[in-house]
Amino acid sequence: APAASKELIHRVKEVKQKNKQAEKPPIQFQVFASMRFNANGPVAEARLLKEALAERGVQMHIIDVRVGQSITVKVFETLEKCDAMIAFGSKDYGEDTGNSASTYHECSYWQNHCVTKKKGRQTILLRMTPWEEEFDHITGRVLFGRNELALSWVIGEPMPEDLPDHIITALRGSNTNDAVLAKMERTFSQGTSLITEEKKQPDDEATEAKPNHVVDVAEVVEPTPAEAAAPGPAPAPAEAAADSKPAPASPPTDSKPVPLHTGSKLAPLNGGAAKLAPLKPAPL
Repeated sequence: APAASKELIHRVKEVKQKNKQAEKPPIQFQVFASMRFNANGPVAEARLLKEALAERGVQMHIIDVRVGQSITVKVFETLEKCDAMIAFGSKDYGEDTGNSASTYHECSYWQNHCVTKKKGRQTILLRMTPWEEEFDHITGRVLFGRNELALSWVIGEPMPEDLPDHIITALRGSNTNDAVLAKMERTFSQGTSLITEEKKQPDDEATEAKPNHVVDVAEVVEPTPAEAAAPGPAPAPAEAAADSKPAPASPPTDSKPVPLHTGSKLAPLNGGAAKLAPLKPAPL
């Protein structure tokens, strides 16, 4: 094995021993490690990352598909219970090797079945080749060519110190986004209710003000001198206004009769209220 791989294996053993002695935090997330298990694959890197994530409450499942076809069911059952899949993007990632649990089928099953079955599941892309290199197979090129953030860790190099924390941030991102969206929906709903109430309030005030409006009987114009000189009944507009009024209720029998002011009529004030004004005497 290359010297870099030996160092990684030694580092994995150290981290495992440290984790055994330390109290492990409760598991918050479960992730599936999708990778190639060959001589050039990132197996040693994945095991080191697994121990680092365990310190942060993340259980990462590594299932070696080289065991045989009997491992297929375990692979897909594990995928179904995970919150995320980490694609360890080596140069030959996504090859259809004929194994039903290869990275080609893992990626397809995760994207087409697991992600659509449960909301909030994520695909975490970990590019393990230099950025200037292309992937050998179409699945790798399509997956890592999408407009999504891809973390980077080239095979054989030391693990970036902030890589585990970036993965934790990605895992928590879906939960955080869901909470923010829910809060925005509640705020929008409350804001819409307040706007509706504000729109209703002026209409209610206008409805309450309508009974206090001056009735049309007060809007009687003063007769011209010619109309005042002519004998006969009161002018037609006044009659029409009077006819439109409901008949007054009969006074109680024990009350005094209200005297009729035959020498006066209703005339408008400047403010719209009615006042009594004397009529000009008609010539005999």
